[in-house]
Amino acid sequence: MSTKEIFPYAGSSFVNTFSPQLVMKNTYSEASDKVTAELSAGDRAGTVMNIPFQWESLPVDDSLIDGQEDDKSTGIHRDNVVKKKLTCVLHDGGWQLLHNEGGNMLRHWIYNRRLLFPLLLVAGLSQAQASDIRNTIPYWSVWVDKAGISHQAKCQLDTLKLEQFSAKGDPEWVSQEDLLTSRYVFNIMPVGWVGPWHKNPSPQWIIPLSGRWFVQTMDGKRVEMGPGEISFGYDKNAGTFGNKVGHMSGAVGKEPAKVMVVQVTSALENPKDERCPAGGVGQQVSERRSTP
Repeated sequence: MSTKEIFPYAGSSFVNTFSPQLVMKNTYSEASDKVTAELSAGDRAGTVMNIPFQWESLPVDDSLIDGQEDDKSTGIHRDNVVKKKLTCVLHDGGWQLLHNEGGNMLRHWIYNRRLLFPLLLVAGLSQAQASDIRNTIPYWSVWVDKAGISHQAKCQLDTLKLEQFSAKGDPEWVSQEDLLTSRYVFNIMPVGWVGPWHKNPSPQWIIPLSGRWFVQTMDGKRVEMGPGEISFGYDKNAGTFGNKVGHMSGAVGKEPAKVMVVQVTSALENPKDERCPAGGVGQQVSERRSTP
């Protein structure tokens, strides 16, 4: 018999944070991929959301917690009986709620395969969004098709995992397929500056810090980006068609475009989406061939 404590917490998408810490007492066993819990009445339903958590071991304590009654018939130590239902799925370090009939308060022990989970949800729970949106990083990708023509696709880095990164405490979403960096440099594109057709000198991330800039690929697609809109350039296999090769780029607007460039040794050898050589998948299907 061991006693465990769950420290639930919420990301910035929640109105409030989880509190206080609740204690459970049960023999540890492997968790099922599904659990159900009772939830108090609320006015929102069907929202998919993420509830991450972490474990810490505590000393064994055979006494009941806070004088609450133990339901020996079900093995559930009850704190507050409520009437609505909540369905969860465990995935990649977090609980994904598949059905939410309420959104105000949950304070109930969850029982599944001899494993008890205390969980506290507070007001604003139903405002969280699906994990495939909140736990990914979008970027524009310059890629080249088999004909040697460059394109741009909007990709999503989707392999982030919930873990502690630089300090103990609440985990954060951390990328897993990081490319080996070789150099970083800061560039300032003067107002009106335009770089002629060229290839990226190496696979590289371009992160705008201020101002705006554009990238135009051989298929005619032009994308303008500002602070927070990152791009990955990988067009070394681009062919030459007339005066076009790779891409052209330049500053946009009435102020210089200040960018940080992070060069990497190589792109992924076998990306799951050819349009996204830095990882992840493309949001939209783009033309595989076009006339430059």
